[in-house]
Amino acid sequence: YRRSEVGWHDAGEPTALVALMATPTRLVVEVAVRTEAPVFASRVEENPLDNEHPDINSDGLQLYLRRPADDGATEPAWWILVPEPDGIVRITPRAAACEEIPLSARWRAVPHGWEIRCSAPLDAVASRGAFDLDVIVNETVAGRERRRGQLVLSGGAGEFVYLRGDRQPESRFRSFRVASP
Repeated sequence: YRRSEVGWHDAGEPTALVALMATPTRLVVEVAVRTEAPVFASRVEENPLDNEHPDINSDGLQLYLRRPADDGATEPAWWILVPEPDGIVRITPRAAACEEIPLSARWRAVPHGWEIRCSAPLDAVASRGAFDLDVIVNETVAGRERRRGQLVLSGGAGEFVYLRGDRQPESRFRSFRVASP
């Protein structure tokens, strides 16, 4: 948990379960977030609080994907995803590499939280079955103007959210490989 003021315990011990699945044509990332009362921000064009994208302060995800290349890693793609009514997810691309990866997502409310399912063409994100990924769950509560903390797949214990925005160092990404059938 990467915190702002309060630590994980005082934030109600939020948790998220990240599951990956590959079909013959798609990479699927499912995230189940346990929280009592999610706060999904409405779309706004400007963030009056700082120079970060306004969706960074909503409950939602930051999804990072990078396709390894034979001559080194390609540029990473990353998005901010915020649930909206009727299962729609607001997907905001944050890097030029997003243009090469058509990402889709749906979400649903569940008891004690919410779940989101993201999907992208496997050949757009994996090279010979290999890809790098990180998932960050932005977490807030009613009455806050900024996020309270983040659950970070690659780890965030002892870190603070300040000045991080929606940028995650590529060195933190986790490497995965799709098993051959």
